Amino acid sequence: MAAKNKKKIQSPRGLRGKSFVQEARETGKGLDHVIVTALMKDAQSQGACEDWPDIKGICLNTARMMTQSSSPEACYELLRNAIHLYDQEIICNLYRSVPRTKRLAFFISQVAVSLRDDGKFLEWFVSHELGGFANLEPGTMLGLIIRRIATQDALNVCARYFRADLLRAARFEQLRMKQLREDGRGAMGQAIPAAA
Repeated sequence: MAAKNKKKIQSPRGLRGKSFVQEARETGKGLDHVIVTALMKDAQSQGACEDWPDIKGICLNTARMMTQSSSPEACYELLRNAIHLYDQEIICNLYRSVPRTKRLAFFISQVAVSLRDDGKFLEWFVSHELGGFANLEPGTMLGLIIRRIATQDALNVCARYFRADLLRAARFEQLRMKQLREDGRGAMGQAIPAAA
């Protein structure tokens, strides 16, 4: 559904007409902050944040992770498309009323599915965040992505919409930690301390 509604949106170069990377160097801010600040200049982004202030935090978490694997422009475009779809389908839709918590869940879902479908991001996510566990079912992968991009407040509000995916993700992380602890025993039987 998201692929059909995507329009090619021009990405700004940065806040003062410079590239995102150049802007980050000159201002001393992180690349994620520069991307989100540029994104929030748009009226649709401001409207989405008026509707749900957590959207800015979700965008910041997404930018923080996505800039590890993709260009700042690709990150900006993914977030911009999610906000555009949110504005089009939720805020400006006069034909149906969407409950408040469901609106936030819609945005989180759009961003998470877009990240899951992004090949570069998924490759980075599997290698850096999941320790190489690539053969996960889509629901588990979606739950793991949601746990990393959603703010705690957003999860508290709309976790019920992602209950199955979040439970799968939690189960996977428990099994992974158990396996890491079991594999962490050295040849002399000494345990490697578990990460906090």
